[in-house]
Amino acid sequence: MQDPYRDQQSLKQVRQVRRFYIHATVYVWVNALLAIANLVMSRGRIWFFWPSLVWGIGLTAHWLVVFGPGRLWGRPNL
Repeated sequence: MQDPYRDQQSLKQVRQVRRFYIHATVYVWVNALLAIANLVMSRGRIWFFWPSLVWGIGLTAHWLVVFGPGRLWGRPNL
C-alpha cells in the first residue's frame, strides 16, 4: 500500500530540483551573454562580474532550500 502523502512530497521535491536546475542553466547562459556583451562593448571596464555575483548568491540560496545544507553533491532531502 502506497502512502499518498509521501508520494506528494516526493513529487514536490522532484519539481523543486527541476526548478533549481532550470535556474542554474539560465544563470549560466545569461551570465555568459553578459560577459560577452561586456567584453565586446566596454573592454576597459569589467562590470559583468557584479550581476553574476549577486545572482550567484541567490542561486546558492535556492540550492540550500532545495538540497539542504551539508549536501554539497548528494541527493536531495526526501
